[in-house]
Amino acid sequence: MALLFLLSLILTPLVEISIFISVGEDIGAFPVLILILATAAIGVAIVRAQGVETIRRARAELGANRAPVMELMHGAMLALAGLLLLIPGFLTDFLGALLLIPPLRTWIAFRIFRHSRPGSAHVVIEGEFWEQSDTHKPEDGGPYGIDRLGDDLAGPDDRTR
Repeated sequence: MALLFLLSLILTPLVEISIFISVGEDIGAFPVLILILATAAIGVAIVRAQGVETIRRARAELGANRAPVMELMHGAMLALAGLLLLIPGFLTDFLGALLLIPPLRTWIAFRIFRHSRPGSAHVVIEGEFWEQSDTHKPEDGGPYGIDRLGDDLAGPDDRTR
């Protein structure tokens, strides 16, 4: 992964320079500069609008007592899109523009979730709990119900048996 990151740091500027030269030969240097500045300005405006909408959806999710996981992923990808659109270059502008497409961001988020926790979507952990007060008597064995070695997992109903 580190090698891939290093290669992208080295190859991206080289590709951008070759694209600048190629497009500059076709349309001229000044129009290339105008295009780069225009894509940055338009991209930042779109990122801002979509970011505000993402924040609104995240607040709605929090208001409904749900974790705004997808909204956070969309927000992170919008931040990356903004960064890519601000970096001068046609390749980075293209990649940043791709991240402005909500269905593509959702697809990427699901891919990230699937690869970050393989198989965890199907794991169910069941358990029981009981509440204990913080006050205790010395014969109870302590605040957590531990009265002797090996009996540390006994619940309140297990002690009477």
